[in-house]
Amino acid sequence: MLAWTKRNKDLVGIAVAIVGVTVAVAIFLLPPVPTWYADKDGDGFGNPSVSEKSIWQPSGFVENADDCYDGNKEARPGAERFFGKHRGDKSFDYNCDGKSTKAQTATGSCSNGTANQGWNGAVPNCGLMADWLVDCDRKPKLFPPKIEVVRETERRLQRCH
Repeated sequence: MLAWTKRNKDLVGIAVAIVGVTVAVAIFLLPPVPTWYADKDGDGFGNPSVSEKSIWQPSGFVENADDCYDGNKEARPGAERFFGKHRGDKSFDYNCDGKSTKAQTATGSCSNGTANQGWNGAVPNCGLMADWLVDCDRKPKLFPPKIEVVRETERRLQRCH
């Protein structure tokens, strides 16, 4: 008896068996071999640049290629948290949407001694400290006589994702 099986790129298998003078040929479809993607940071999302084809799932690999940075488990599709430090490659795109979104973009103002909280001046870039307007007080000044608005600020870190 002589038998062999061959698989081609179109996922068609051919099996041939020769027994004595009888030849049996079978053509059948084989399931596709899945592609697995490395998940070095263990967040459940794979690195599209590192893949392996295998019938069985290799250790440390997942079936999706959705990770935008595989060096930080916090950087993954759908991440909602904001961070004050870059993810490890100088980017603040933690949610894999292709951009860095600032947590706070409002600028503060004072009106009749009432504060509209926000950044005291320009909105800072991701990961930078700046003054945040907390309160405004109206204080009389005796000389020269006038009402002065005093801005109370605190230092804050601009967080992004």
